[in-house]
Parts: sequence; structure tokens; C-alpha cells
Amino acid sequence: MMLEPVSTKIDAKAGVVVNTVSGKLTAAAFTATLRALIDNPEFQPGMGIVWDLRRGTVIGLKADEIKGVVYYVANRVEARGRGRLAIVVSQDVDYGIGRMFAAYAEQIGIERRVFRDLEEAVHWASRTVGRNEDA
Repeated sequence: MMLEPVSTKIDAKAGVVVNTVSGKLTAAAFTATLRALIDNPEFQPGMGIVWDLRRGTVIGLKADEIKGVVYYVANRVEARGRGRLAIVVSQDVDYGIGRMFAAYAEQIGIERRVFRDLEEAVHWASRTVGRNEDA
């Protein structure tokens, strides 16, 4: 599945989805990616979701757009599940915006963290409640 500027890979065995962003991630691209993911038969509610922003950015997203994305996710919690959310960044500004998103996401009960290392983020996200607890 490919939605510019996001490519998505689902690893059903590990229980994790990795969305790799190339370029600027807008609120519209985020919601379109999540909508397509939920509709994908390979996706199971509760899978961990990783947003890899190392080759992309969320620079320019405003606080109200971030709140709108969180509201969008909150209204789809049943379809998305409460799997962990990891955001991987390489730039300090993206780290700050990711932390803002994580703070808003806390309000809807989704475990979330911002990382600098993709492997660490994937490992953490795949340890979703009820999955890989012994890994």
C-alpha cells in the first residue's frame, strides 16, 4: 500500500505496522494513511503503529491540526485498537512536534513514545498488550 508521502508495511506476525514518511507529512496524509490501514485486511486492531519520520518531517503542522489528527484517531479507536504508537525522528523540531502529538494521544489512552532509533521503536511497538509479552 502506498500513499504519498507515506509507504506502509504490515508485519502481522510481529503485530506491527511501519509507516515510512518521505517528505512533509500533512494532517490529510496522516488521516488518509490511517483510513487505508484500517481498511486493509492484513491490519488487525491492536497492532503497534510506527511512524518513521527520519526521511520526512512534520514541520509546519499546527497545534490545531495535531489535535484534529488525535480526534480522528480517537473516533477510530475501536477499528484501530489501542496498540502502541511510536514516532521515529531524526530532527529536533520533529522530536518536539512528536512529543506534542504524544501528549495529546495520552488523552485517548494509547501508549506512545518518540524515538530516534527505528529498530528500538519497532521492538517497543510490537510489544503491544496481548502480543509478544515474552519477547
